[in-house]
Amino acid sequence: MTKDMTTFQLLVDGSESSEAAANYAIKLASVYDAEIVPTNVIDTRRFRTPSSIETMKKVAEEFTKNLHISAINHNVEISPGKTITANPIKDILAETKAIGADLIVTGAAGYTRERINDIASEILKKARCNVILARDSLKSGNICNKMLAPIRENEHTAEYAASLAKQFGSDLVACNTIGNKDLPPERLVYLPEAASQTDRLLGERVKRTATMDARLKQAYIRRAQKEAEAFVGIAKKKGVHTESVVLEGDPVNVIPEFAEKEQFDMMVLEYHNKGRFSRILSSNIAEKLAQTVPCSVYVVKNG
Repeated sequence: MTKDMTTFQLLVDGSESSEAAANYAIKLASVYDAEIVPTNVIDTRRFRTPSSIETMKKVAEEFTKNLHISAINHNVEISPGKTITANPIKDILAETKAIGADLIVTGAAGYTRERINDIASEILKKARCNVILARDSLKSGNICNKMLAPIRENEHTAEYAASLAKQFGSDLVACNTIGNKDLPPERLVYLPEAASQTDRLLGERVKRTATMDARLKQAYIRRAQKEAEAFVGIAKKKGVHTESVVLEGDPVNVIPEFAEKEQFDMMVLEYHNKGRFSRILSSNIAEKLAQTVPCSVYVVKNG
């Protein structure tokens, strides 16, 4: 289940993406009775001249002033925060540690037109606490109506996603995948077959038949469905409306497509800081999904 969260670090730069992050932070903080600590980020790699830096400081100040008003209107505690104009990633994470943040909330895009900017990407990889990459402005007033959780038999993430979904009254969909890499083109000849057939050698690699392909594919699908249903069982115990789906193809491609088609508001991903293989998704796949899905992403750190 989700742990108690008391301090949110909100990264802002005055962009529309920051507005989305601010809305998420305020909504979450009002539910968890948490304090928001804004960090104004002026990326001097992008804004290099003194005049542009000064302009961005004024933009950040105006944004923060409006942020304080909005937080107060929602009965959310908010601190003055600070402005960072030096090394963005290093200084942001130093501030994260200094304030004891449980969660970092940042806009995914910032001033770029990409799905994720370089600061958000680095925060995703290096932060030790959980991270939200915000991609919408919560016009409905709810943090999310539909939540997607790509899974591979991971109880911790199932508990976390279910707790979030219950907290915000979201429908939850557990999503598993089966790709071409799960179906190796060849198989090995084992002892019984080698002993019974003169044209088969023990350990020989032979191509699978179409019948074998179909059977193997169905076996992988059944296993994927079983893993997804285990996830669903955990969520349903919490009283969350949960369904499961198995997608065929590369998860980096089919999951974002599914998220866009079904109009999910948020995806919950588990991420391992140390880069070891995760039972839900390997870190590089989690990064790619966070970068490409059209919805906001709640990253559960397991590092």
